Amino acid sequence: MPVFILQSHQFATGTIITSAVYYLAYHTVAAYYVDATDKLIWRNSLIHYLAHVDDDSGRQNVAVTALGAAIWALAKTGPLDNTPVKIYGLGSPNWNGIILEDLPFILQMHRCVAPHVQYTGNFFWRFDHQYGLGYTEDDVYGILGLASSHELDPGLYDFREDIDVVWGQIQTAVDLTANPATKGFVYAHIDPFRLPPTRPYYAGEMLMGLAAATYGGDIDLDDDVDTADLAQFVNDWLSSSGGGCAYSCKKTDFNHDGIVNLLDFAILTEYWLSDR
Repeated sequence: MPVFILQSHQFATGTIITSAVYYLAYHTVAAYYVDATDKLIWRNSLIHYLAHVDDDSGRQNVAVTALGAAIWALAKTGPLDNTPVKIYGLGSPNWNGIILEDLPFILQMHRCVAPHVQYTGNFFWRFDHQYGLGYTEDDVYGILGLASSHELDPGLYDFREDIDVVWGQIQTAVDLTANPATKGFVYAHIDPFRLPPTRPYYAGEMLMGLAAATYGGDIDLDDDVDTADLAQFVNDWLSSSGGGCAYSCKKTDFNHDGIVNLLDFAILTEYWLSDR
């Protein structure tokens, strides 16, 4: 058995397998961000634990949510290619014959598109689509998975319509009332009258999802690409997103290559005057 599986065994001991996938997804992205020497070990470990996810592998298992988190991390750290999900031949039978390239399409299939009361458009939380849908974490990680794969290859993963629908849905989980005790809280369910917000548990993930779902070129995040975005782009022109304007230029460095240049301008023009 590969050494990394033994080393990361604590993720599976006493932990719901989908939680292991969340943890490994964040560790994988972080390892690649700092160019850690063991970054490939984290990525392979994420794939290995994803292969064990199914509807029956643990109490309160949320398989679709784990799939979205895994796709987000994998698309951010490497290709979605013909690598098998059962990378070492180990895992649940439902991953037999599945390769990384298939994962975004599988995730797309778990979004509710048939009339289902107010939850049409949201993600189910189980592969068998039992026990309902409409939970915030399912939509947040679902949109991260779709958006990251779309960014990786928009020609293959043309999920713009799916992303727009879920983008609109997950915003309803945020309390926008005037009540100072709850305003800005993120609900565990998109129906704010069903489950009270005890704390902004998914606030950070919500911001990640909303940012990932924005159009290329929408620098000020106001849902359209116009002269205000162009003005900010001109201000950051030829700046390094890793240099003096590390924070502001990350928004204008659309292709994330470290500099604001003509390649980013091409993306801005592609979405020019588009809106939701």
